[in-house]
Amino acid sequence: MKVFYRIAFSLFLDHKNIFIFQNEDDLSQISSLSKKINSALIQGNGIDLNKYKFYRRFITKGEGIKFLFASKLETAKGINEYLNAALSLKKTYPKLSFSIAGKWEPMNKRSISLDQYEFIIKQNAINYLGEVKHSEMIELLYSHDVLILPSYREGLPLVAIEAAASGMPLILSKVPGCKSLIGEKKNGYLVEPCSSNSIVESVEALLREQKDFSTLSINSRQLIEERFEITKITDQYLKLLAKS
Repeated sequence: MKVFYRIAFSLFLDHKNIFIFQNEDDLSQISSLSKKINSALIQGNGIDLNKYKFYRRFITKGEGIKFLFASKLETAKGINEYLNAALSLKKTYPKLSFSIAGKWEPMNKRSISLDQYEFIIKQNAINYLGEVKHSEMIELLYSHDVLILPSYREGLPLVAIEAAASGMPLILSKVPGCKSLIGEKKNGYLVEPCSSNSIVESVEALLREQKDFSTLSINSRQLIEERFEITKITDQYLKLLAKS
């Protein structure tokens, strides 16, 4: 891949061309290939906070938390780790609620197998909601408390940005893209990639710290307001255009 990137970027090396990256890891990795690359970091396309009103999450009874996985049913999105963690947690904390919202694409080589998909739709411990249109995603976010997205890698996951904007604490993988969405004030937990146990540990930590749950919710919203609000992102693009 590094060889491919070198060739691709070499074709467009020009002081007028600016390569924009959405997370610091990708920027650092590509920049290390060539110091001639004119690059900038702009985290995402921005989000209109007028469409995502803040709903502060409170937990009065720790076992009543509603968790959501929202993504295509692809192995690299961490669906299997989420599923295994959820089934394990349900045995210990039966009042916890786990949902999966996502489309299964049988022709997509990255999708989970037919057997895995059939298991998801047949078991009763976890709510499988199927594919959810983006226009309906806002209401889905408001009906849940915590987003879990244990991806193996991301650019910058939009669903996590939208979830945080709505006030949801986040449980994300400690990988490029996802790491950018857990702030210093802490609005959730980073888990080890490819690890169901790490997800279980984070959920249990969340249950133990339920008194601080509303603070995590506030911090999620503040992170988006400070770094991902659409006018701030737009201003960064306009500044780049003014320099070119």
